[in-house]
Amino acid sequence: MQVQSGSSHVPFRFALVSERRAETAAALEEAGVQTRSFFYPLHLQPALQKYAQGPLPVAEELYRKGICLPVHLGLAPNDIDEISQIIRKVHSGLGA
Repeated sequence: MQVQSGSSHVPFRFALVSERRAETAAALEEAGVQTRSFFYPLHLQPALQKYAQGPLPVAEELYRKGICLPVHLGLAPNDIDEISQIIRKVHSGLGA
């Protein structure tokens, strides 16, 4: 990974949305790739529910389908290839 001079960008996670979230996350975890879900929607947080103006279906769907992959300086191109192959395999219907 190359960081441009003067950049203040700090990679944290790479987010993707999957119709097969649970299966994708399980295949990645099995291969040693730690995943996280998207953040729980703020309007569903107990302390903030009183401020909600109603359901926010897009936020809720993103939470249900979102997967965050790790991003760090130690991630090599072959790691990215392996992660991509696992995701493609799950989504091609072949399983992992």
